[in-house]
Amino acid sequence: MSVANTALPPDYSECFRKHCRVYYQTSLSISNHTSDNTDTGAASIGDEIQASQVVLDALEHQLSNAQDEELTSDHKGFLQSERVEKYKDELKASGLYIEYYQYRDGHDHQELVGEKAQSCHTPQEILMEYSKVKDEERRLAHIMKMKERRESLHNLFMKHSGDSEATDSRFLGEFDVTTQKYLANVRYSVQKFVGQYKNNIGSHSLLAGIGKIIKEQIEMDDRICFWSFNSSVISESCFGNLQNQNRESYMVDAVSVLTSFLIYNPDHDLEANDEPDTEEFVTFHVHPMISNSFLKYILAEIPSSLDAKPTGLFHAEKSSSDEIGSHDMIRTNLAGQFDESMYLSILQW
Repeated sequence: MSVANTALPPDYSECFRKHCRVYYQTSLSISNHTSDNTDTGAASIGDEIQASQVVLDALEHQLSNAQDEELTSDHKGFLQSERVEKYKDELKASGLYIEYYQYRDGHDHQELVGEKAQSCHTPQEILMEYSKVKDEERRLAHIMKMKERRESLHNLFMKHSGDSEATDSRFLGEFDVTTQKYLANVRYSVQKFVGQYKNNIGSHSLLAGIGKIIKEQIEMDDRICFWSFNSSVISESCFGNLQNQNRESYMVDAVSVLTSFLIYNPDHDLEANDEPDTEEFVTFHVHPMISNSFLKYILAEIPSSLDAKPTGLFHAEKSSSDEIGSHDMIRTNLAGQFDESMYLSILQW
């Protein structure tokens, strides 16, 4: 009595793994899928993605059809499609090609094309091996996406933050934070962001967090308030069906608003845990030269009614009067003694 071979042949496994890698790494990527902007290059990449999609669809049909003695109508329709005919070489190389046609009398003929194939059904043990390969490549692509997002976000933060170490300076970017021109600019930035994204509920936890750090900072006097939150609040766009370009625009806009009055603290960033596929926590604090009066103007631009709680953790840096372990960074303009007078500003304009 012969025993059926239930091991996935290495050549099939390698080819199938390649298609899984192409499909998942492409579909999950937040950046351009290729640096080749030529029509030929784009067409080549597109064809490769379509081939990988057909290979994965073929597995899903076989998994759905595994308990049936005969092919379902959906499976038959798939096998007779132009996509299968176009990419049958890739399907054969992956061990997932079923040759199907109907005799003139209406009887079906189907045969799994592959080594030692005996019927139209792939043994369930081998289907499970295919599924393991698919799940592994999807997990690896997800980890790669996490790393890509982290790097992209970090670069955005550094680009918009400028010199984050210059916390004793009055400047944040190109603006002196004690001037009316700065206040007008940051209020406009917040207004624009709120107007563009307030109808998307996924942005509400970030907006609520912005409101909370301002309130916390006002209450803490000369101490610095730090805000740490999961970077996925920005990078995992709340607009599920938007194109990648729009998701990236949301990231850029969110970072721009945050860094208009907050300073990014990469040295304070926290890892969620030691797992490679988890998001990190990014940390910000209010620029120490922004007065409470200016903060209240910024806070007034945040909607009072939001459908989410503030995201993240809020904690205070010890003040200069605390015991050993305190830091030198304190707020020296909380009462607005260095702020430009609104009336003098009007006269200058």
